[in-house]
Amino acid sequence: ELGQLAKLTFLGLDQNQLSGTIPSELGQLAELTFLGLYQNQLSGTIPPELGQLAKLTFLGLDQNQLDGLIPPELGQLAELTSLRLDQNRLNGTIPPELGQLTKLTRLGLDQNQLSGTIPPELGQLTELTQLRLNDNELSGAVPESFVSLRRLRVLSVDPAIDRERLLPFQQQLVQASMPAAIRDIADLINGGESEAVEFKETLRGHRQDKKPEQAVLKAIAGFLNTYGGTVIIGLKDDGSPIGILRESFFTGEDTMTGRDNAGRFLSAIARERIDENISDAIDPEFIEYKGALLLVVRCDPVGEHALFPVWVQEVGSKVQRFYRRGSRETIELHGNNLLSYINYVNEFKTPPASEDDS
Repeated sequence: ELGQLAKLTFLGLDQNQLSGTIPSELGQLAELTFLGLYQNQLSGTIPPELGQLAKLTFLGLDQNQLDGLIPPELGQLAELTSLRLDQNRLNGTIPPELGQLTKLTRLGLDQNQLSGTIPPELGQLTELTQLRLNDNELSGAVPESFVSLRRLRVLSVDPAIDRERLLPFQQQLVQASMPAAIRDIADLINGGESEAVEFKETLRGHRQDKKPEQAVLKAIAGFLNTYGGTVIIGLKDDGSPIGILRESFFTGEDTMTGRDNAGRFLSAIARERIDENISDAIDPEFIEYKGALLLVVRCDPVGEHALFPVWVQEVGSKVQRFYRRGSRETIELHGNNLLSYINYVNEFKTPPASEDDS
């Protein structure tokens, strides 16, 4: 019967205990932009009729018990920006038709039973920032066409993939993308803090001081609840770079281990105090800028992630707080203002016009 809701734009039935198969009638919801069925107990195959949802921007079917082939019809979803099919029992090969999803920024096919080689057509997805193919039965090597994926920040492949070809590819990718990334960060820093950018000096405080890490989480949540944005850690308020090498994650000259430690720390506190699926909505990376190592966290806007409303839990407490981004600061909402804001976003899939909070 849900297929009769012809004007429906948002359907979120995630994180329940739903079982059975996905009704093919959902393909009749021509106005649908968001379909989230992840973290259930759904089984059977993915209906090819979902490829008829021409306005769909988010499709999340991950963490179920789906099997069978990935329908090539999904390649018709021209507006799709996020496709999550991971942690199922999908088999067969990766359809080359997925290379038609040119607006896709995140593609998760990991932890299935996919076989064959990685189709070179995926190299046409030039907007991709995350591509996860690991824990399958894939073989061969990374396609040479992947050098076109200049925005790619996360690439996870099956252990059977040819490592001798992967390493040169990664080096070539970094050389191609890093200058653009540095220019991008320079532009953000020169523009100063704004509705889309916030500077933080540090990620973790000394000893028991939790204020710096909580301030970072607050900024992340504020962006996720509005138009998205970037948190840059390792900058003073005026944009002067001080870097994060002075933090306790880094010891001696082994900066790679320090980066791993800092990244894991951010991921751990974000999963614990915001949402366990936070990695689907943020994109952290390390960038060297004017001799300083910065931790840059890009956050998706409302409508491009499935976490809204995003709450931040206080340290050592069950209290949760809601933040939105203003013109130059992150603002906590309470009471009627909070309810009105959440209702507006749920109805229109975009934040209300921001007031001048300066």
